[in-house]
Amino acid sequence: MNSKFEKWDESGTLESLQKVADACVHCGKCRESCAFLDKYEMDLGDVSKLQEHVYGCFLCGNCDRVCPVGISGRQLFQNLRRMQVRDGKLEEKPYSFVLKEKKDYKFRNYRNTTAGRVLFPGCNFPSMFPKTNRKISDLCKAKGIGTVYDCCGKPIAELGLYRDEERIVNRICSELESRGIEEVITTCPNCYYFLKERIPQKVRSIYEVLPDLVPKISVPKGIEIQIPCPDRTDREWYDSICRLLGYEPEVTAAEQCCGLGGMASAEEPELAKKFGKGLTSSELRNTTFCASCAGQYARNGKEIRHVLSLLLGMDEAPATKTSYLNRVKTKYK
Repeated sequence: MNSKFEKWDESGTLESLQKVADACVHCGKCRESCAFLDKYEMDLGDVSKLQEHVYGCFLCGNCDRVCPVGISGRQLFQNLRRMQVRDGKLEEKPYSFVLKEKKDYKFRNYRNTTAGRVLFPGCNFPSMFPKTNRKISDLCKAKGIGTVYDCCGKPIAELGLYRDEERIVNRICSELESRGIEEVITTCPNCYYFLKERIPQKVRSIYEVLPDLVPKISVPKGIEIQIPCPDRTDREWYDSICRLLGYEPEVTAAEQCCGLGGMASAEEPELAKKFGKGLTSSELRNTTFCASCAGQYARNGKEIRHVLSLLLGMDEAPATKTSYLNRVKTKYK
């Protein structure tokens, strides 16, 4: 099987992107939905101005969801970043830690694979929720499903490093294919939405298969859920969780992003901090199904839990102080 990776057209120009953006009617809805665009008084119709702040976008997709003419701001910024990389203009220093760890993921581990299906926790879920990760991995093992540890490549892709993105996706595809793996079960919505468009193996969410793994699911009451950016349009994960719960929990009125999206915190630290503190407090318990979001909110003093942890009858807090060490440990599991 070959990967479904579609190469970016390296001949792209600012003018070609502007032709897409020319559909903008300057209604202001994108600015209303985005603190970043509003800060610089930009809308999606002025590509040259967007280029000046290309690494400040959180790639949350809020502008995509409100644009009346269907312009994808996320795609505009992604292609502008690719052009920066192509032209040798990416300043790598602010992202050196991420690049060092994830360009060729240091902690990948395929020793415990099984033919057919594998659990793919990604890098941040086992990092922030090691006990829950161990529990779900053990439950999978009991059903003959192995666990692999790898980074899906999304952080590298979001920087516009399109050649590295292609290399990473093709490597993951080869790793899976060589071991006879046809189905990948993800615990991270970022991994899910990123990989399912790029690899030929079937990609599923843990919430789709959880009833087959757990004899009895714990149903938490009195919770509200923060829906992470990748699931806000299709809500595939949120809907699966609602089916497991048997009811629709309140959706948290959070900021447009937790502050980690698009690698933008390096360029926009104040906005990232504002977003990280933007989780509303109510009488309901804050939860999310994204480990990255949970860690970001916890670092900013917010009490939050991961939905999967609660469904498994656990009450694990994000391990913000040992997250890197937890990630290192996955290499040796």
